[in-house]
Amino acid sequence: MIPNHQWGRAHFYAPVKQFNNQLVDTIWFNLAVIWLGSLLLFVTLQVNLLGKVISYLEGIWISNKTRKQEKKQGAILSKE
Repeated sequence: MIPNHQWGRAHFYAPVKQFNNQLVDTIWFNLAVIWLGSLLLFVTLQVNLLGKVISYLEGIWISNKTRKQEKKQGAILSKE
């Protein structure tokens, strides 16, 4: 049974996977996916992408928090 999905999806225990209209042995396809995932994680660690994303999100969180505090202080001052 040959899979018909072009990007490697196949039934369990499929002997081959179809990638870009070419049949590839399952073992080589799976190894390529593992290596590409490992390479992506390696690059992420080397450029400290996780730290940059956390810093960015922390900056957004802090700016939202200060805006809320400023609105709250403005509301208190306007009542007085």
